[in-house]
Amino acid sequence: MDQELRAYFDERFARIDERSEETSRQIASLREETTAQFAELLEKNRHAGVLLEGMRSDLRLVAEGVVGGTERMEANQQENRLALQEVKDALAPFYVNLDGRIKGLDQQLQSFTVRMQAMDGRVKVLESREERQTRDVLDVIREKFGKPQA
Repeated sequence: MDQELRAYFDERFARIDERSEETSRQIASLREETTAQFAELLEKNRHAGVLLEGMRSDLRLVAEGVVGGTERMEANQQENRLALQEVKDALAPFYVNLDGRIKGLDQQLQSFTVRMQAMDGRVKVLESREERQTRDVLDVIREKFGKPQA
């Protein structure tokens, strides 16, 4: 082979070797970056898992609290219902008694109203009688029979 060709190939192979070394360095650098990023992702993933477990634990505590609160509320509601029913049962006889008394009072009022109306009629009769007794008899007769005064 001739010298020129050989020098050309040597130069060419030297550039190829340089490129190959550069590519190897870039690949190694990328490998290191990728490894570091992957390690960082693994750490973040582990941290997220720990946080998630903590949240699950907190969520369980909240759920237990809600269940306990619901149970207490239901028990309280039942106690309130029973207490209210006891009060209603205790007051029921008084209402029945009051109802009878009110009906009795209504009847007495109606009786008094009838008696008052009768008395009112009697008072009117007495008032007219008294008026006639104090007036002149001739004026009463003229008024009753519609004759004019002389």
